[in-house]
Amino acid sequence: TFEQLELRADADVDLAIWQRMGATNPRFDLRVDVLDGEAVLADLGLRATGLKGPLFVRGEDQVERSELGGVRGKLLDDGASPPAQLLIQGLVSPNEDIPEDLAAVVRDLPLERRVGVAIDDAGVFDLETWDLIRPAGFVDLVWRRRGISNEDSNAELRLQLRAASARGPYLPAPAADLQGTVTVTGGRPLL
Repeated sequence: TFEQLELRADADVDLAIWQRMGATNPRFDLRVDVLDGEAVLADLGLRATGLKGPLFVRGEDQVERSELGGVRGKLLDDGASPPAQLLIQGLVSPNEDIPEDLAAVVRDLPLERRVGVAIDDAGVFDLETWDLIRPAGFVDLVWRRRGISNEDSNAELRLQLRAASARGPYLPAPAADLQGTVTVTGGRPLL
């Protein structure tokens, strides 16, 4: 999972290794305090910058689970618009006995075409529909994935429209000040 994130960061690292009497393999706990990191959010293809917060990796002989304990950062921090605020937390595991539960919360995400491309690439919402609606404005979003890592996981995206608009060519006039929640599950939006 961390390979998918393309994570690069300065960090403080603490490692504890121990072995109980009679145990075959040692156990380990690794704490990584990310000080200034960047990553690509695999499912959205968007670059996160300014990442700060703790990661915990635990296991015996191999990684059993990794926990993100409230890692904060920014999305779209390239000067084109104000950056969106990001929080990632949850549990990921290659172990079939431990279900994953990973969430990302984004505030003030601008509805730009590159966000539509990222959502299309993730298979959440297709770009053809995005281009038909032609959204603008800002949203807050919550993305959550639950399930076993080597099976189809259950991903859900919830968008909270804030002063959004639609300028689609099918509209007689632009729709402005759109408010409400859109939930996307399995590529299907529910209003």
